[in-house]
Order: sequence, then C-alpha cells, then structure tokens
Amino acid sequence: GRWFQKELDGKPVWTTVTEGSMIYFKVSDATEVHVNFVEITQLDTPYYAYIIDGTEPVRQKITESRIVLPDEEEHIVQIVIDGLTEREDKWYGEIGVAFQGIESDGELCGVLPKQKRIIFIGDSITEGIMTLGGDAISDYNSAMHAFPWYTAKLLNAEPYFVGYGSTGIIATGSFNSNSVALDQYSISRPIPENEYPSCDLIVINTGTNDIGVEPDVFIGGYQELLQKIHGRYPDIEV
Repeated sequence: GRWFQKELDGKPVWTTVTEGSMIYFKVSDATEVHVNFVEITQLDTPYYAYIIDGTEPVRQKITESRIVLPDEEEHIVQIVIDGLTEREDKWYGEIGVAFQGIESDGELCGVLPKQKRIIFIGDSITEGIMTLGGDAISDYNSAMHAFPWYTAKLLNAEPYFVGYGSTGIIATGSFNSNSVALDQYSISRPIPENEYPSCDLIVINTGTNDIGVEPDVFIGGYQELLQKIHGRYPDIEV
C-alpha cells in the first residue's frame, strides 16, 4: 500500500493516508498479536480489518490492537486499513494511520503477497466512501466493501488503492487530482521513483466529481493522466 516513513514524537512510524493500504505477516508459536497503531486523526478513529489465513475479515478500530489467533500453528495475517473519515487533512497534514510495529508471544516475520496486483485509480467509489452507511466518516467508509476489493478477490489479485473522496481528473477533493495523487504521498512528500508500485493491470474509475469542468479541460487532464501512466507502465494494460 501507500506507506511512507516519518517521525512522530521523535520516533519513526510508517504512515498511510489511503484506505486499502495493507500489511502482511506470518506468525507461529503464538496465541495473540498486537498491532501497534498510533491515532493521529483529528476527526474520527479509523478502522482496520484483519484476515487470518484467508478467512472472513474482522473489522475493529485501530485503538483495539489485540488479535487472538485460533491456535499456535503458523498463520498468515493480512491487515487492511479499512475506514478513514473523508474530511481528514490527508493532503496537507498527512492525517491517516500511523503504524509502529507488531508484537506477539511467538515468532513473527513479514511476507510479500504472491498474487498479481491491480492498481485502482479513482475517487470515493474506489476508496469505499459510504459503503456501510450514509455519512463519509470512518464508521461508514470501508475499502473492503468497495469494488476494487471485490474485483481483486474474484480475480485472485491484490488491490492497490489510489482512491480519494471527491477527487477527479481536475477536482482535488480530499487529496488532489488523480494525476497528482500518482506522484505524491502528500503535498510535501513526492514519491521516489524507486517506490512506484509494480502492477499487472491498471483500472481507472473517475470523473464524477468533475461535473462543471469544461470538456476540453477535462479531456486534456485525462490525456495527461494516461500519458503519465503509460510513461510509468509502458507494458501494462489500462
């Protein structure tokens, strides 16, 4: 997912402002693990979900760190940042979820997913805004109830979310335009070229928030987005 490292109160943390960002790890000889998030939001406490060995996800607030394991055998655990409030200051303030690490009473190591990866670029429909209810807050927003999650699951692929509510080809919304979002973790944090994610397919679903934009401006912005994608991923189908 779209994680970047920064300092918080003098300590290094990994941070994301993007719903759908994930963490994978393997654990054995353990009864439970604790996922150590730091709450940095200004509005509502975010949610994450955990999946043990591909079973049904369990969703809880990031303040609930404890994950109870079914037994002390080896398990693969997937963590998904599942619900952020749309109106948090993601672009200027880097407000999202901060992650300090994982603790357990057993053995831990990180793992890399083996599935093919699909990058989904879009707006609230991609991000999962209001997929659980009628307001754009963390309680009702869920990446795991948005179309990228279901699509990737059906294709046995990993979804990589680049979706931010109210954004578009021109519209900046809760983050910035789709083209700018490809290049930036935040206003002050450009993505280094060596951190561009690899992928096997790219899906674009955007434009709803550009209502009122002049057609030639929209077309020019869309062409710019496509040119940037094809320049970065010349062999990938869009």
